[in-house]
Amino acid sequence: RCPDPPQHAQPTSRMAFVSIGSRFGTGLFALPADLAPYYNCTLLPRDHNRTGCYKHLIGKDRDDIILKKTDLNGREVLDKLAELRILKDARHANIARPSRVYTTDTDVASLRFVYTIMPDYGPTLRSVISSGEELSLLQIKCIIRQTLSAISYLNSRAVVHGDINPSCIFYDGQKATLFGFGCAANGGSLINERGPNHYRAIEILEQWTGTYDRSVDIWSVPAMLLELLGSTHFAHWGNHALDIHMQVCGPINDHCLNQIGGDAYRHTVRLQSATAHRLNIVEDLAANGHSWLRQDIMAEPHLDSFIDNTLVIDPMLRLSAEDALAHPFLDAAHEAADATAATIDLSAPQLPENEDHARLLFWQLIH
Repeated sequence: RCPDPPQHAQPTSRMAFVSIGSRFGTGLFALPADLAPYYNCTLLPRDHNRTGCYKHLIGKDRDDIILKKTDLNGREVLDKLAELRILKDARHANIARPSRVYTTDTDVASLRFVYTIMPDYGPTLRSVISSGEELSLLQIKCIIRQTLSAISYLNSRAVVHGDINPSCIFYDGQKATLFGFGCAANGGSLINERGPNHYRAIEILEQWTGTYDRSVDIWSVPAMLLELLGSTHFAHWGNHALDIHMQVCGPINDHCLNQIGGDAYRHTVRLQSATAHRLNIVEDLAANGHSWLRQDIMAEPHLDSFIDNTLVIDPMLRLSAEDALAHPFLDAAHEAADATAATIDLSAPQLPENEDHARLLFWQLIH
């Protein structure tokens, strides 16, 4: 096996590149010439997210890699900068980390495309779910615990991921690896709508007054857990979001009702909340969840408590990531998941003043 590439690229002016891929679709990709002999340069599609396009390169005598191409020409350059900073600075076994970051552009004024090379962490969890693979309850617990471990690390360093969902998690059958930090906020509270509807906290969906904090990441975890167990409750968006959430989570307290904008709408929600009842999630999963999990779900004494304390409409009442990790529902996954844990440090970043300043900070990160 050949040694891994160095963490930092050479100055761009000294680097040579090989063009791979197609001019159609996402366009050509540039691979450093020193790596080209070690990989089959036929690109296999992987996934897209709001900050770039991922491709899969098959190694000839080394492990496969993921090559990401990020286009800085757009309004989301600040989001893309936030993602690259976190990926480069984080030190956690359940957070993706690039082995090389580079550009083919020659100066900051012409900076357009940034490439990131990462190890192949496996398919996304979304791909695993879509394939119909029958994950065991222990595997699901390990995914949840490892995701919470990454969230706990990020939250303790004032980073809110803001987009926790199966498309932002790699899963190789044993280890969950979080990526997709284009929606993250570092050093402050999340202030914009983030994440897909299936996993977005109710306070963001409803645009409640105030700012959003690390509790939005906690909401996404039980929402993802329910899907892994076979629930489809949050996949139906024909009704208003609050209608659906009250059908599962029960009534809304006065603190949350007061965050709802519009007197007429608040009054309507208050009337609906008065007759709402929290769903018995374990019974529902035992009847409607994945058939191969139903017996284990019925035998699991702590599942209902875990969901009751994380899938909570009031953000102030949700467990923190640390408390969720300590919940007895995840005890069986403790040894398997914690074998991948690590201690890391993430320094507070310099905040960009505008898009041009963000490009300059991109250039400094690359070099």
